Amino acid sequence: MLTALLAGTLALGVGYLLGSGFLRNRWGRRPVLPPVGDSPGTMLDWVVRASGATGCWVQLGDDLPIVSEGVAANDSETDAAMRGRLTTLLLDPADREGVERVDGDRGVMAFVLRPPRGVVLLLSSDAGADRALADAEHLLQLLTTRSTLEKVDRRANGDGESLESAAIRLAHQVERISQSDVVVALRVATGIEIVGVSLRGDQRLVHSRVTPGSALDQVARGEVGGSIMSYNPTGFEARADRREPTGRAVVEPLRDDGTTIGALAYWPEYGVELTGSPAGALSQALANAGPRLRHALERREEREAATRDPLTGLRNRRGFAATFAEVTVGQGALIYADLDHFKKLNDALGHAAGDAALVHFASILGDLVRGRDIAARIGGEEFAIWIPRGNAKRGMVVADRVRQALARREWHWQGHPWAMSASFGVAAWPDHTASRENLETLADEALYRAKREGRNRVCAANPPVGEGAPVAAGPAE
Repeated sequence: MLTALLAGTLALGVGYLLGSGFLRNRWGRRPVLPPVGDSPGTMLDWVVRASGATGCWVQLGDDLPIVSEGVAANDSETDAAMRGRLTTLLLDPADREGVERVDGDRGVMAFVLRPPRGVVLLLSSDAGADRALADAEHLLQLLTTRSTLEKVDRRANGDGESLESAAIRLAHQVERISQSDVVVALRVATGIEIVGVSLRGDQRLVHSRVTPGSALDQVARGEVGGSIMSYNPTGFEARADRREPTGRAVVEPLRDDGTTIGALAYWPEYGVELTGSPAGALSQALANAGPRLRHALERREEREAATRDPLTGLRNRRGFAATFAEVTVGQGALIYADLDHFKKLNDALGHAAGDAALVHFASILGDLVRGRDIAARIGGEEFAIWIPRGNAKRGMVVADRVRQALARREWHWQGHPWAMSASFGVAAWPDHTASRENLETLADEALYRAKREGRNRVCAANPPVGEGAPVAAGPAE
């Protein structure tokens, strides 16, 4: 009798755990991540099953309705309560995530908010809250990527697949195969550029140039014939503001018609290369993506030829002016930079050396200016950086980071070192001026003040007469 009672109790307990998702999420197989092109409903179904949630609610934008999935979402009272809570949470514009108990013994709510987007998962208890938060973050990234792909495909306007779209699709496909971070890099005129990052990765890496001599650089240039392993495939220095994947990465060449056009890095579990069917799927994905990436890159280069500086690969003055004119956000920081004593370098070493010095400085900008931020060569030795949504302090930090990198990375000409430095002027809107049209004048004035005060420094702008004192820019961290 006692044995039967214990067996019945155990069966009920296991049944509850399986129903709640506890065992499935700890010792069972998690549902496979859906393709980025799948419908939002499929993606919501995935996160409910993966996290063991009873319901999921997602807001993708101010002008879009909340979508939901799961058993709890079909309960009108619970559904109304969760929709109301998500709407209230998104009134605060700050990014945040957390867990809170829901009134009425409904369970525990795990939320990830990236206004105007947000995800809420309803759990039976807080036992799997950490996993649920990670799944909610992944779902939000998945839906955001889907939205991005739709936008870039619309912008392509029948001109073929965009480079951004091709790279994101490949990164996501390999992420599903390897269950890891993925970085896609291609050969461009100025080096090896990261053109795509998977959902798990740091999106700020996009448009960065990998470090010469790094594993990605060697494989993308064809200096290494096949795949290699590396603990730091990009060669980037560790930074507190950058999410770095851990362990050894596998770096695979990207080829089209036998020619190496770039490389892909992924971080497999336990640092072991894929084998069996996953390895076959990876090889097929790389083979299919090679021609698409090359064609997309060629189209981008043709489209941007008139707005790119042929020497450095950065935007030229025309390209920078066009980008600057498209500003729609309500704030930003503009940095002007000028290489110190450049005429002396040109006179002493010749114009070929001067060009090499400009390329050296441009490569530093390529490494440090990423994402939505824009770097350009707007004159002989004059450069500009535009940081949309940046404030004065952010502009000062970026400018000083570039200044220090130039001092730290020694430049050589014909085997001999030559010390290089630059001066910087920073103007921010609305920190230094109420009008965006004043930014260029203010940044230029700040730059020449940096020159007058001894060079190799960063100066913040003074406000135009009648606009009052500037907001404190803070130290250049």
